[in-house]
Amino acid sequence: MAASKRPPAHASWLPRGGSGANLFAWVIVALAFVLRLYRLADQNIWWDEGWTIWMGRMDPVAIALRTAVDAHPPLHYWLMHYWGRLAGTDVFVGRLLSVFFGALSLAVMYRLGAQAGGVRLGLLAAFLLALARFHVWWSQDIKNYTLAGFFGLAGTWFVLRLFQAHDRSTRPRWPLWVGYAASSLLAVYSHYLAWLLFLAHNVFAAIVLLARWRRAEHPWRGLASWAAAQAAIVGLFAPWLALHLNNATTWTAAPPVEPGFFLRLTGTLFALGVTRNLEAQSFAVAFLLGLAALGAGLALRRSPAARSRQAALLALLIVCLPPVVLYGLSFTPAAFFAPQLQPRYLLIFLPGFSLLLAMGLRALVWRWRPLGLTALVIAAALMAGSLSDYYRGRRLRDDYFTLANVINAFAEPGDGLLLHTDQEWPVLLYYLRNPLPWDGVLAGEALSPSMAAAMADKISARFRRVWLVTIPDALARDPQRLMAAELARRLAVQYDHTFGDKRLTLYAQSPELAQAVPAETFAVQHHHPEEFSPGLTLLGYDLPVDEPRAGDDVRLVTYWNAALAVTVQVELRDAAGITRAAETAPVPPGERVRVQTDVQVPADAPAEQTLVVIVPGELPEALAQIEAEPVALPPPEAGEIANPVDYTLGAAVHLVGHTLPQSRLVPGQVYPLTLFWRSAGPIEQDYKVFVHLVGGEFNPDLGNPLWGQVDRFPLDGAVPMPAWEPGTVIADHYLVPVDPDAPPGEYRLVVGMYDALSGARLPVYAQAGMLAGDEILINMVEVAPAP
Repeated sequence: MAASKRPPAHASWLPRGGSGANLFAWVIVALAFVLRLYRLADQNIWWDEGWTIWMGRMDPVAIALRTAVDAHPPLHYWLMHYWGRLAGTDVFVGRLLSVFFGALSLAVMYRLGAQAGGVRLGLLAAFLLALARFHVWWSQDIKNYTLAGFFGLAGTWFVLRLFQAHDRSTRPRWPLWVGYAASSLLAVYSHYLAWLLFLAHNVFAAIVLLARWRRAEHPWRGLASWAAAQAAIVGLFAPWLALHLNNATTWTAAPPVEPGFFLRLTGTLFALGVTRNLEAQSFAVAFLLGLAALGAGLALRRSPAARSRQAALLALLIVCLPPVVLYGLSFTPAAFFAPQLQPRYLLIFLPGFSLLLAMGLRALVWRWRPLGLTALVIAAALMAGSLSDYYRGRRLRDDYFTLANVINAFAEPGDGLLLHTDQEWPVLLYYLRNPLPWDGVLAGEALSPSMAAAMADKISARFRRVWLVTIPDALARDPQRLMAAELARRLAVQYDHTFGDKRLTLYAQSPELAQAVPAETFAVQHHHPEEFSPGLTLLGYDLPVDEPRAGDDVRLVTYWNAALAVTVQVELRDAAGITRAAETAPVPPGERVRVQTDVQVPADAPAEQTLVVIVPGELPEALAQIEAEPVALPPPEAGEIANPVDYTLGAAVHLVGHTLPQSRLVPGQVYPLTLFWRSAGPIEQDYKVFVHLVGGEFNPDLGNPLWGQVDRFPLDGAVPMPAWEPGTVIADHYLVPVDPDAPPGEYRLVVGMYDALSGARLPVYAQAGMLAGDEILINMVEVAPAP
């Protein structure tokens, strides 16, 4: 008798089946739910999420008509519509829908793994998917990826169940066929790229049916059923496809990335869910990919069980085929749907990798138990470590909260909103409790004087008062601030305040904006009633961020009932009660008076601090605990600076060197540049760095001589400039693009710094303290003729 292929008795590290396995499965699903719920609201809403919420507020017919011209089908928007009516549309509730489908995917993953190789494999595959940073990431986003992934995974389970060679059950199979068709149809109505999963299913079916035909097993009945299911899916999707093709926008694909980079990105995403600094993850990624390859290889070549071979084949097709097709689509110059290569598009195919990784680990445990268990621990530790890094990056920033609350508090009927530019309109509209009628200066288009005058005429004639929201993109489109000047010619400025890199201005003929919030619009984030003295009562406060970075401003808004004017003090105190930072806040008389105070977190302050308000003659009142996030400057670059210089920008910023590996540039390419900064003392605020490639001819698309440009904060904003340690040299890396249409010739590569809101550049001083203008010449470079 042949030797048994069952695992040895000592390999009972997981239950084999029954109620114990089901209990383990539900524990894993619960773990997945907790991991996806953790810090769910601790990330600012972004453009796509704001768009999804905005779409969900439409009625279902309007959603269908709007998505007919969009890049996504309507199912997720329909669900968001009814989910919003049931539970609300704040960011936590909106993301909770994705959490549900993400956690439910773990239950299907368990069933898929159990179908492929038993309940132990199912439990292991579900556990690995529960830890997957990539899956957690998009389970915490108001998008359609976990919805499409859930239905796609269900369809994959039905495919495997239908084609299991050993299944000779006499039970009717039509429920499986209906389940497969329904799951696949819901997947493609959730995301168009689910068709690539559908493609992998069909290639798998063709391989299995062909193998049966070669073994003379007469696969015609299975082929007929499969064809009927495909016809049902295509037929039920055809009406929507016809509507979409008749209305779809023509999309232009982004320039394709290098194949090697795409392969590294895909492997790193599947293994660790990371999209940056791929080289640093090479060892961990190679280890996890090696385990997955081992699982596929052993299952396909050595497994005596046909179901394991089929499962490995299906998983391998899901992992390999759709990404290759997706990469090919990125070369499409223009089509009704030519997707840019976004990492999130690969999420639907992640379960295939989790199954292969589980197969590899199970094979090692079966054959070499100590080695297998060691590999399992290492794999889980690598994935958990990547997930921990992801959570550390989830930090709220006050991008629009406080700004929007000014509009929420003081907007009146007949007011209008002008966005300059409209680049981030879905994000701002999310924060408005009662959205105003709005218009916007188009992002990506330079604003001419005539365009600014026409826009000012239009909006001042339409609205009695105009709220102008200015964001950094306006500086690139309107460097002369034409829009603000044109509005000021028609309406007086009644309120003007900056909120980080954004500005809010109210234009109206009515008197200056009062600080007392009307009763009908009064809303406070944290109620904190405290009577300090007769005639002075604290009502509560808004604190959008309680985990700031060192160097950031804590933006506190307090609300008061005050009979007389009083000046209070807001302090940050450490655990010993020592004041680390303080700002005064004048409180005018009135009811529901709104007072904003910005307190900067010192770079050397401890992590745990208390926000305290002090009224003269009263005991300090603690408002909230602040958990300051320490920031670490990157380690110094090895070796000497290639091109040392000594320029001072403003009062405390020094450029001490730069590295430009190439001085002959080619249009359409990007080139590395490293700038080395050093602070001579405290820096009060963040400044943006500009890197400009200036030619002798005007760029007709921009109306200026710039043929390459980078504008961003140093270190991409990772470390606020007020947190820079004096004397420390900071290496700041840039990739400078060269316009594809740049004419050949000699160009100047210049750099400098400017205020992100006003656009005012910092003055530049040479070594002798002589004023040298407002930019620094890095090098003269040559742009070669385009190839």
